[in-house]
Amino acid sequence: MGGMSLAGCVIYTSCYPCPMCMGATTIGWARLDAIYYAATSKEAADAGFDDAEFHNFLKDPKSDDLRLLEHLPVTGTIAPFDMWNKKVDRIPY
Repeated sequence: MGGMSLAGCVIYTSCYPCPMCMGATTIGWARLDAIYYAATSKEAADAGFDDAEFHNFLKDPKSDDLRLLEHLPVTGTIAPFDMWNKKVDRIPY
């Protein structure tokens, strides 16, 4: 389609998307208009594919008993963004 946006498109999937799929370019970043899925996340969990912990973490990302999430400021962190913004041939995101 000539760019990163899939606006105007939809995706059909066999199950409610896991967090990795939801965030993948083809779903989250691509700006799809709709996601149609067959099995629910509960049905997936009942079959042993329980992503609830990850979905919950993404709703409210913060440190908890399982992981530490901490901003670690270092010098030069925005350099890659500056380089990107200076590219003449960049494809808008």
